[in-house]
Amino acid sequence: MNISNSQEHYNEFFETFFNYGWSIHSQKIYELDNKQVIGCELLLRVGDEDNYLDNSVFFPKICEDSRYLSVSKEVLNLVKIRFIHNPEIFFEKTFINISPNEIRSEAILLLLQELGELFEESNKTLVIELSEIFTREDFVELKTSLDKLNSNFVELAIDDYGRGLIDHKSYKSLNLSYLKLDKSVSNRMQSNEGLINVIIKFCKQYEILCIAEGIESPESENTLLNQGIPLGQGFYFHKPELFIKP
Repeated sequence: MNISNSQEHYNEFFETFFNYGWSIHSQKIYELDNKQVIGCELLLRVGDEDNYLDNSVFFPKICEDSRYLSVSKEVLNLVKIRFIHNPEIFFEKTFINISPNEIRSEAILLLLQELGELFEESNKTLVIELSEIFTREDFVELKTSLDKLNSNFVELAIDDYGRGLIDHKSYKSLNLSYLKLDKSVSNRMQSNEGLINVIIKFCKQYEILCIAEGIESPESENTLLNQGIPLGQGFYFHKPELFIKP
């Protein structure tokens, strides 16, 4: 897809976001052994509740469009305002997905820093999920940008692990708190057993909590739990529900 076709393809997303509305949904994250909720991931929904756009059509590539930074700023500002006025609606840990393009933005980094400080003041934690769509070249720049954040106020997670280009060993320098397995990995445990075992060993060695995404059945939950995965999220536990609306 060339640049002009890409922009035309994404016009529907931006026109819908700015002209027809959007909202933030939440999906809970659970401890697999006792079903306790440890936090939630905030998810962007574009459109109205009867006709949301299909995120899979646009993401993750839309994050590379420069216009997406305006979307990110609106979303983060809304989260900030709601937290200031109503912090009790937020979970102990709130996960927000951020792409490499957003991490490059000084304005986005400042908003994340402000959010992290607000959460910390209320004895809550902001977890930045780094979407694993970056290249090896992005990774060096990513590390430089993240160093600008005060790690006392945020925790870091890698999202969608298993479909990117970066080996998990490279993440040692990021001081991760969480590594989230992409649903394509967690839903195919037998074919991915070797990878799962390596990841579990890595997480234990560096005290990183592993979260399995896309759990949709009790069988998947039991398999993951037996493999040593402590946390999970998915439709089996909780379907995303409306959390904040502008």
